[in-house]
This record gives sequence, C-alpha cells and structure tokens, in this order.
Amino acid sequence: MTQRSNPVLGFFGMALIAVGGLMTVLCGLCTGVFVLGGLFGGRGDVFGGGEVALLALIIGGLPTAIGIGLFYGGRRMLRASDPPKIVVRLDEPQDGPTP
Repeated sequence: MTQRSNPVLGFFGMALIAVGGLMTVLCGLCTGVFVLGGLFGGRGDVFGGGEVALLALIIGGLPTAIGIGLFYGGRRMLRASDPPKIVVRLDEPQDGPTP
C-alpha cells in the first residue's frame, strides 16, 4: 500500500467516490426503469408515456448528475493526495557535459 501525502484528503476522496458511485448507480437505475416504463409501458389517463419519461428525467436526472460529479470530484481529490511521482529517464543525458 502506498503512503499518501495527505491521508485526510485521501479518506474524503474515497468517501466521495463511494457515495457518488452509489448515488449514480441507484438513482440512474431507478430513473432508467421509469423512463423505459414511461416510453414502453401502458398509456394511463393522467400521465401518458412521454410525460412519465420526461418527469423521471427531470426528477431522477439531477441526483444522478450530482452522483457523477461526486464520483469524479472524489477521484480528483484522491489523486491529489498521492505523493508526487519522480520519473528519471535513463535514455536521455542528465545535466552536465558529455565526453
């Protein structure tokens, strides 16, 4: 396991990834079920197919988008907590004159 330069930032990054992933999956699946049910389901008197699909996208799309934002924000925070990587290229000459 690698040592993090800021463990608090890493913890909150992982927490945001977990919460954002759960929000995205659960809200996205629920929204998808209602959209598909509204488009391909039976036609009701009060809400027809298109109205249910549009309502599901409006109500369920916002939490899904927030979950996606939390997931990517957590990934960015987790990557910021990693120590900087030092890369030394052996095929390129280092500082100094070559004989």
